[in-house]
Amino acid sequence: MSNMSNSVKAALGKLLVLLAWSGVGCTTPTGIQAETETVTVEKVLSWLPGNTESIVVAESFIFDSKIDGDMSLVPEFQLLTLAAFFVPGRDGPNKTGPIAKAMEGAGLRFGLKAGRQFRHKGGVGPISYEGCDIAVFDDAKIVDKVWKTVEKLLGKRVQNMSVIAVVLEEEIEGIKWTYYLARPRDKVLLCASNETYLKEIVKRMEGAEQSNFLEAIRIRDEWKVVEREDSLVWCIRIFRPENAMLDPGSPLNKSNALGPFQDRSARGSGFSLAKDRKTLLAWYLGGAKDCMENGRRIWMPPQSGIGGKAKLVEEGIVRLAIDLSRLSDSVSITFIARCMTGHLVFL
Repeated sequence: MSNMSNSVKAALGKLLVLLAWSGVGCTTPTGIQAETETVTVEKVLSWLPGNTESIVVAESFIFDSKIDGDMSLVPEFQLLTLAAFFVPGRDGPNKTGPIAKAMEGAGLRFGLKAGRQFRHKGGVGPISYEGCDIAVFDDAKIVDKVWKTVEKLLGKRVQNMSVIAVVLEEEIEGIKWTYYLARPRDKVLLCASNETYLKEIVKRMEGAEQSNFLEAIRIRDEWKVVEREDSLVWCIRIFRPENAMLDPGSPLNKSNALGPFQDRSARGSGFSLAKDRKTLLAWYLGGAKDCMENGRRIWMPPQSGIGGKAKLVEEGIVRLAIDLSRLSDSVSITFIARCMTGHLVFL
């Protein structure tokens, strides 16, 4: 491992090359590891730290950076999985940065957003978290184009490294955010919000035998109940007691932003949207007492206009089938679903 401390100045922001890791295996001439096997969602989950709290996955879509367009459920969560790519190098709030513009029209095998340790640092805007947006593309040539945009921001090219971490700083409503970009595979881009989290991903990608999220989630009820096959988007959220008191999206937190109640037995939640886009299947996992009521209060709050069928499938697990065709608009359900991913936005 080698550390780099030379700072450079680019027209679109303050950038640093912080980290570069030496690698093993087959590499391309630019030091990027070629894809020798198909990168699947489960493969990516095996790269994530075991204490990850939230994953959002959008399957097989075309990247559209027009953030002022349709914000209904599907595009909202397709963009959420890759939202970090919009920010670096942008020239103002609510603007699309050059990296996202370079991704315009690209075919995505899937986008995946992973997060943990959600915190509200005050003010308006998105809450902070440790995590990473992971874009897995259909075509490596598109990624070549995107990475050239990153290199232009960087101002120079670094070779003979398996992973190059490019760091960009951005201030949002007085809060400094740092983005770590890397291209560890020819069809894979990473944009992490935290240096430690990125380093943990890379260690697992390089074969380190450490606990990972796939191993951790496979034994939990959330993995067993959330429908993932043939879903356009899906999410699994774990409520961890050790982080709850600072997490405004956790029902374990009595000061949560989900409503005037606290569920000390909350374990997790999740949702999936099938390709017909007619029904959102949501799940709430808690204790035996009041689980049905709490599931309804979160996913079908009074006066929201959200309706559907709730069923206690077994003790402590509620399944809610929400009929999207009966909603006058998708704003309420999109807002609730986003809250349940952990990625709240304070207005």
